[in-house]
Amino acid sequence: MVIRVDNNVQPISGKLDKSNFYTALIGEGIQNSRTPKMHMEEGAALGIQYRYDLIDTQNLTAETHIEQLLKEAEASGCNGVNITHPFKKAAIPFLDNLSDAAQAVQAVNTVLFKDGKRYGHNTDYWGFAEAFKHNMAGVECKNVLLIGAGGAGAAVANALIDQKIDHLMIYDENQHTSQDLANRLRARTNNDKISIVTDVVQAVNAADGLINATPIGMAAHSGTPIPIELLSSHHWVIDIIYFPLETEFLAAAKTLGCKVMDGSDMAIYQAVRAFELFTGLKPYKNRMRATFDAFNR
Repeated sequence: MVIRVDNNVQPISGKLDKSNFYTALIGEGIQNSRTPKMHMEEGAALGIQYRYDLIDTQNLTAETHIEQLLKEAEASGCNGVNITHPFKKAAIPFLDNLSDAAQAVQAVNTVLFKDGKRYGHNTDYWGFAEAFKHNMAGVECKNVLLIGAGGAGAAVANALIDQKIDHLMIYDENQHTSQDLANRLRARTNNDKISIVTDVVQAVNAADGLINATPIGMAAHSGTPIPIELLSSHHWVIDIIYFPLETEFLAAAKTLGCKVMDGSDMAIYQAVRAFELFTGLKPYKNRMRATFDAFNR
């Protein structure tokens, strides 16, 4: 079964020409996120009033549970929120409805507040699938190693399986997490070409491509997800992190001549889908890309 993506998105409320949209991003250590500017500038270009705030738990004076953060965002008048690390799975018990993608992935990155209910979506799934199709067409996919089985990793894994790769190997430091993801993938797809990896050296040697879906490499989580000496020039390498755009992991792969993909397109495509869910308007991907790229100048 391929996850259905709803292309008939309706506006959240009111007439579009009179809409004031208020959204936010909930996460930890997100001050450098490019998402607010992408959303607000696209809103301005489409002629709507669009406010997008950051709710950074790293900056809160007291520890706050995701349930309380959702309550406060909803009470403040938000149309919805984006959710990132470490809350993509934790938010699910406090939602009323999950989209097909969120149900399959068992993680949410977009929540709509509508008619007193909370609707959870996962735009990471579609974002990665689109980025992979546009950037990695034709790469060998007999054996693909996914590093990280959390919320982002689950979205990537589901997208990869639906892209018809031959064999997916899953590695996570928490073996229970990787086993749970593998079980859910097998149940959804009846695909038996999914395996749990405990020996990462052996897995890397067998892999055509490697994907980092962990936070390791972000500004707040320095390092590489696996030792870079394991990389070889025959690998293709993806890192879904986009801050920094070139992680130490990707830089090492580039030096070896590997075909690489950074996290920018996934970030942009998922934002495109989230914007459409929040507003009911179809944004221009290239314009959102230009806003994203402006951070590098």
